[in-house]
Formats: sequence, C-alpha cells, structure tokens
Amino acid sequence: MKHTFTQILLFFFFTFWLSPIIAQNIIWSEDFSSGQIPTGWINVDAAGQVMMPWEWETSGIYFSGQPSFSAPTVTNGFVMFDSDKAGFLPTGHNAQLTTNAIDCSNQSTVIARFSNQYSYASPNAQASLGVSTDNINFTYFPILTNIQAYDLSKSEQLSNVDISSVAANQAVIYLRFRWIGNYEYTWRIDDVILLDAFVRHNLAIEDYSLPNAHQIPLEQIDTFFFQANIENLGSQSQTNVQLTAEITDFNNQIIFAETVNLNTIPGNTNGNTVVFNTYLIPSANLQSGEYTVSYSLMQDSIDFDSRDNQKDFGFVISDTTFAIDNGKGLSPFAGGSGVQAAGSYGVANYYYVPNDGSKATSVAFAVNNPFSLAGELVDIYLYQVDINNDGNLDDDGNGFINSDDFNSNLKGFFQYTFTGFETSNNLITVPLDNFMISGEEIPLVQNGSYLVVFKYFGNELLLITTSEKIPYSNLNTIGINTANDQWILGGLPTKGLAVLRLNIQALGTATTYILPESSVKIFPNPASDYLNISVNLENLNEYLDIMLTDMNGRIVIQDYQSNIWQQSFNYNIKSLSSGIYFLIIKTEKGQLTKKIIIE
Repeated sequence: MKHTFTQILLFFFFTFWLSPIIAQNIIWSEDFSSGQIPTGWINVDAAGQVMMPWEWETSGIYFSGQPSFSAPTVTNGFVMFDSDKAGFLPTGHNAQLTTNAIDCSNQSTVIARFSNQYSYASPNAQASLGVSTDNINFTYFPILTNIQAYDLSKSEQLSNVDISSVAANQAVIYLRFRWIGNYEYTWRIDDVILLDAFVRHNLAIEDYSLPNAHQIPLEQIDTFFFQANIENLGSQSQTNVQLTAEITDFNNQIIFAETVNLNTIPGNTNGNTVVFNTYLIPSANLQSGEYTVSYSLMQDSIDFDSRDNQKDFGFVISDTTFAIDNGKGLSPFAGGSGVQAAGSYGVANYYYVPNDGSKATSVAFAVNNPFSLAGELVDIYLYQVDINNDGNLDDDGNGFINSDDFNSNLKGFFQYTFTGFETSNNLITVPLDNFMISGEEIPLVQNGSYLVVFKYFGNELLLITTSEKIPYSNLNTIGINTANDQWILGGLPTKGLAVLRLNIQALGTATTYILPESSVKIFPNPASDYLNISVNLENLNEYLDIMLTDMNGRIVIQDYQSNIWQQSFNYNIKSLSSGIYFLIIKTEKGQLTKKIIIE
C-alpha cells in the first residue's frame, strides 16, 4: 500500500517557550516589543544600496504560498529586511543589523537562539550571524544553510548557534544579523536569546504520514496507515515517551485512536521511526466531510517547546473530487522555471486511484487574471503514468521526464477558450473527452497513477491560481517548461500547489457536462430592444434556467422553464443600461455562459 500515505520530511525548526522551570539560563533576550528597532542598534547596508534596510514590523509583506510568521511573540513585533521590496540593485545589498553591547561574563558556554522566516532566490545569497567583542572585527557563523531557494513554505525556522568560541566569558559582545544578496525575498527575525547551555529536554515530531491529496472522493478512500518520526533535539534522554495518533471527524468525534509506548529516546537523536500496529480500514461509517489527523507526544520531562509535540493536518472526504490544494492562501503564479512574464508554460497535479469502478469526468482549474485572456486557449490533459507501478515517472527510461513518457497513455483531453469574463480565482470546470473514442467514458484503473495537465502556449501573461503549500503528495504540483518540454518535479518556485482538480463518478452513471455552444443561439448580439434565445438541446430536459446578469453579478432577467427540448424565447431589454451582460443557461445536463452586449 505504498501509495496510500507518503512520508514527507518537513524539516521543521523549533522555537522556545520562556519558562522559569526550564533548566537553561537566559543570559540576554530581545523580543522586539518596543514598537521599533531597539535604540542604539546599528541598521545599515554596508554596500550602500538601501538607506534603512531593516524595519520593525507586526505583519510584514508575505508572498505567494507563504504562511504567516509564527515566532512565539510575533504579535508584538519583529524585525525584517525586505530584499524584494528593494528591487534589483546595481550591486548586491549587505544588510546589517547590530545589537548593543551584551555582557557574557562568567559564561563558559553561549548559545544564540532565534526564530526566522527566511526565503531567497539567488544561490549567492548569504545569511549569517556575526559575533564581535569590539564592534569592528566580526566572526561570522553561516545560518539557514539548509533552506532551499524559492522555498516559501515555512512559517518559522529556528537557528541554534554555538558562539562560545567568540563570546564565552566576554564582558562585551555584539551580535550582527547580516544578509548579502540582490533582489531576494525577505528575512524576518524574532525572539533572540542567549542561553548558557544547549536545550536539555526537547522532543519533536519530525515527519509523519500524509494522505496523497487534500480531497479524496469517498469511493477512492484507501486504508489509513499511521507512521511518524520522532527526534530528541535536547541533550538528555527522554523517558516514558508515548506517541498517540487520532482521527477526528466533522462532528468532533474520535473515529480512530492508538498510543505507542516508545520508552526512552536518547539525547541528540533523530530517525526514531514509529510504525503503528493498527490501521483504519474504510467502512460504511465513513462519510463525506472534513477530518483531522493528530499526532501527539507525551513524556516525563517538561518539554522546552511543547508546540512541536503535536502535529495536526486536515483532509476532506469529498463526493467526487480529487484535489491537492486546500483552497487556502490563494494567490497567482506566473509560469514554470521562474518565468514571470508572458509566454508558454504548464503545470500538472498528481492523483492516485486505489480502487476501480470510477471514471474521470471533468477537470476544474482557476486563474487569477481571466479578464486579460479573452480568446486565449489552454489544453487540459489526463495521462495515466507510472504504468509499471515502480514510483518512477520516467516510463521510457531515458533519464528525463517529459511528454514522451506519457503520450502513449493519454486518456482524456479538452481545449478551453477564455471569454475574459470568468471570475478571478474561481473554479472553471471543463469536461474530459475520451482520447481514444470520443464520447466514451474514461475508466480509471485500480492502483492507477494519473497526472492532470494544464498547458498554455499563448503570448499573454496567464496567472495560475495556487494554494498554500501542504505536501499531501511526494510529487505535489509539477512545473512544465513547454519550450523544451522539461517537467520540473521539484514543484513551482513559490512552492504553492496549483488549483487543478480531477472530478470522477462511478462507471455507468450519467455525466454532467458544459452544454455545447451549438445548443444555444442568441440574436441579435449586440442587442438594443429585444433579445432572442433559441435553445436546441440534445434531449428533453426537466428544467431550463435562464439568467441575465450585469458585470456586478446582479440578476436583471431570470426565467425558469420546465420540460424543454427545442424552444425559443424573447425578452424585452429596453429598460436595461448599455453595457456588457452575461447570459447563463442551466439545465440538469450542464451549463453554458455567453457574453451579451446591450447598446
């Protein structure tokens, strides 16, 4: 059942709770609660590119797919350098923020600990912590070196730096936060403390099993297995450690719970993998709705940071929809491989189908700027991938992943033309046609892996809508450079997930589609006095709902008819103001929207 859950190493970095019961002593601290950068701190760009690089903030500027900064005292303020705001500079910036003098007398060990939210673009970017005893000559300690370029997914990254080699037993030291770069993203810093020892008691849930998607159709729910990795970030062994896994349903009822006794975990260890002996088999008791999975730790000692002792994530059992995105933090994304201008590109989302008996019916996607795309085309594809079920998408074995790996297994397609009147960031649902036999169902095979692909070959700037990053799949969203057919499995530069969903139904059931363009004729258009609508449907429909709305979505005409097949309607529009309107035709078979101009 390797497809049921995917272990994702999340690389969480953990912060602290300031508590008198913790054994470490705090030498010095700063939480930036004064409403400004502390008086006397030196704030300069040593390269002379930015006047006042560091700013005091309470919210800051956040980027596509990036969660809010989650330092312990973030609400009372933090410091930030916004390199992106500074723009591209003739030479790189060297943003430095230096503290006042700090007394570390009689301290044989000095550990600097602080919360960050750091994101950059260039491989030449360097973040470091400098330490000096004279405020002139600094020793620099590289920090945040394990953060990947373009990674905007973390709400907090913790730095623990042993600065004893410079600071131990010194009556005066200075700390300097230095960032060298050019047109990067941002660096946020909060809750800086100096400790006299490394943390002794600090367990953390490092990574854990996740489902393959945020939304999974009820008929495609698979067995739930539970697994997590526990690390001891403290220097001492932790005893009587217990890990509990729970699933809570939409009524806040616990439908699964198990506790595993881990006994003792030695200090400074990771890789303590916990595999639960029991699992949850889907049953008739499962219903559509939102569910929460929780992993929680307990142990004898009082933990230095209890926030990383519990990890929760939500997922949805849907009626018919597969979705990787969770619909939160919606924002635009322009192109793959860092393309931030007009041009062709694509994205793809991966979905796993554990059970047979289903068919693919439609794909839903969203874009941020449909108003600028009138007449532009996008191609939607459904490929079956990983036919040999080895977890490798390189099906032809040539060492590259591109369309050649999937073209022989193209199952469905659709070409969509933008009207320019679609709603920003709202779902656009298009039917999938069987590639081999038009009009036939598209069956999904048991244990099948599928890619929903969105490709654009136009000249306008098309902004795909993305949602905040949650790694429900090991593939997540794939970026596609259509110029060279390069498929980037590392995801989008923003690390967001494309709003690109797959809808399914049971084999043999009737499928609802968008009505064919030929089924509705409108004349005249533009119109001034009367609007004539001729409906020519393929079969008798139980109802026909006709709505005319203005640009603000206000309904100005609505007519509901029953038992309609072929019929014409006439509407007096003399009282309507000149402008653009939308005619929406709905039946139980589908929907069609047309632009109307009234003169």
